[in-house]
Amino acid sequence: MNMQRRRKVSEKSDEKRGFEDESFSLSPNFPLDAHRFIEESYCAYVSFNDFAYAILNCIANFLPNACLKLQVEPFGEYVFKVPAVADRTDSPRGRGLDYVQTFPLQYVSVCIGVLQVEWDQPLVTDSGAGEFLNKYTDRLAQIVQRYRFSAWAKGHAARSTLLVGAGPVLERFETELQLCANSPLPTLISGGFGTDPTTVALALHYGRCEPDAPFIEIRCSKPASSVENWFQQAQGGTLFLNGIHELSVAMQLQLTHHHVSYLGLWENYASQAAEISNCKIITFCPLSAAQMEEQGTLPKWLLAELSILQLEVPSLKSRREDMHWIIRHACACHGVTFVESDHESIFAALARYDWPENQVELYRLMMRLSVMTKGRPVSYANLHQCSPWIAPEQASVVEIVKTPACAARAHTRQQQDAGFWIDCILAQNEEAMRSLPNGLRRAISYLSLNYAQPVSLADLAEAAHLSPSHLSALFKSNLSENFKSILRKVRIERAMQLLRTVQDMKVTDISMAVGFSDLSHFERCFRELTGKSPRSYREGSY
Repeated sequence: MNMQRRRKVSEKSDEKRGFEDESFSLSPNFPLDAHRFIEESYCAYVSFNDFAYAILNCIANFLPNACLKLQVEPFGEYVFKVPAVADRTDSPRGRGLDYVQTFPLQYVSVCIGVLQVEWDQPLVTDSGAGEFLNKYTDRLAQIVQRYRFSAWAKGHAARSTLLVGAGPVLERFETELQLCANSPLPTLISGGFGTDPTTVALALHYGRCEPDAPFIEIRCSKPASSVENWFQQAQGGTLFLNGIHELSVAMQLQLTHHHVSYLGLWENYASQAAEISNCKIITFCPLSAAQMEEQGTLPKWLLAELSILQLEVPSLKSRREDMHWIIRHACACHGVTFVESDHESIFAALARYDWPENQVELYRLMMRLSVMTKGRPVSYANLHQCSPWIAPEQASVVEIVKTPACAARAHTRQQQDAGFWIDCILAQNEEAMRSLPNGLRRAISYLSLNYAQPVSLADLAEAAHLSPSHLSALFKSNLSENFKSILRKVRIERAMQLLRTVQDMKVTDISMAVGFSDLSHFERCFRELTGKSPRSYREGSY
């Protein structure tokens, strides 16, 4: 592999870019969070250099004293050396690292990079570490491919939101895209208006073909030249028929003259193999194959052939977990920034919207805001003026609520403190939680039902389909406190309710009922938050 440069990752913690940010802290249980960390790192770091630093640091937390090397074409080589073993000379290799194992980054059938681990014991026998790293590099290869595709793609495709985010919907789509790219079979892309099928087709092409292989896109509503010319230009590459449902019947029939029927549905008219195109055919229609068959959009035999593989592009509405990153990416592409005081309310309004026209609508809005504000930071009033259906007037006001305690704290979004949300959690007030980001709302709903159980940030993250680091950041930015602080206050608030209303219930039983397994810990937390012991608080309540 021809590497362009060699980089070293600093061993000093103050030189590790991005890791002072607590929102991206590593879980002690590394294997459970590894894939999420890869995705969050991709979202957090713009350049591949910073992403590579993050990944090597992550693996170093899992494999202490290992020397790591990541090689990726075309970005180069990145090395993590551990001072604790760098000077050891008690082994034949001179560094005490006698075992070297490589893990290829395989995308489709191509090795796009290599992760090399030098350690003082064989990985294959170390409690499944080798097996885990094989799975880890599978996902890492997909994310690395994003960077490679972005570096290769030009114009609109390089700015697309298609591969931005870390949610489960996108991960499933990327897996399906990789499988389709690994096959020469015709692939039908479907998706709503504005889902960016051209970028999907380019990603399929780049995953399968050489970088300089031809990619020929035909707009089927007004095709240029002849069908024969399309296939000639696409030899050895990809022919993308964008809007196959708009192609004339005569041209649909001509497709059979230049492409092999994998299903044997037509006779190959070309008498010589050289006359049959070896390109991959990709088609797009906003309808699914089932809908196209039901409406008779294409002849049944042609539809069957062109839809052997099917890939549905997820809508922005289905990617709620990714909206924070998608919005941030769209802003960066169009030079849009937000007024600091309105930042939270603007993000909340954009994240709540369903985006029926998907990326097209989002980018149209960004262009409009950039022009209206003349490049200045966008305020909530600007967003309301531009798109009142996205940002209604006074959208930050939350109308409540189910309990008097919550109603007493029904301030605007900016004025709500942690006590307001604690009341909402205990009251299971879903109406009030609608103003929160979707992922955080799911986590809070889960907490409202399970606060009395042994519950961790990882449990909430799993229920919310987020990474723990991202959820931790959402707690701080929206509730002004971290998860542990909120959980402790919810439990103490519930204990206060029981002390006031259930006089014959023992303090020990109350402690257990609200989630404390240790009475002394409960009493210490209670005193810190109320200034009284549980017994003194009860006596003062009657």
